[in-house]
Amino acid sequence: MMHGVCDEGICWMGYDLDGAVMRDRFPEASFEEDAGITPSDMPLAVYGTDFQVNVWRELLKIPRGATIQYQEIAQNIGRPKAYRAVGTAVGANPISFLIPCHRVLPSQGGVGQYLWGSAKKASLLNSENLSI
Repeated sequence: MMHGVCDEGICWMGYDLDGAVMRDRFPEASFEEDAGITPSDMPLAVYGTDFQVNVWRELLKIPRGATIQYQEIAQNIGRPKAYRAVGTAVGANPISFLIPCHRVLPSQGGVGQYLWGSAKKASLLNSENLSI
């Protein structure tokens, strides 16, 4: 896992790193291999629309070992019909794992999509003792 750090804190975390794309998106950040970084190590520096940030804040409320559906997040942020937009915001999460987007599941069952593949999402869920 890699992470990017800018002046405000952690601005990106993920499994793959395309250096050119990440430098374009976060030109002031430095990127390095993750050494077990946690949210308490430094603040999260999230950049997105108000809607995206509201969704990401809701993701932070999902406890380890629990899951939620996209529609529940939409209801929790006061936008009950915006569950597809919630899915888009979840997919745009720049600080994967620390903002636990892998804990969001589709209402029709299964693990759903994940930027790094469904197998990686299933693995993360299994590491939290969740069987899907």
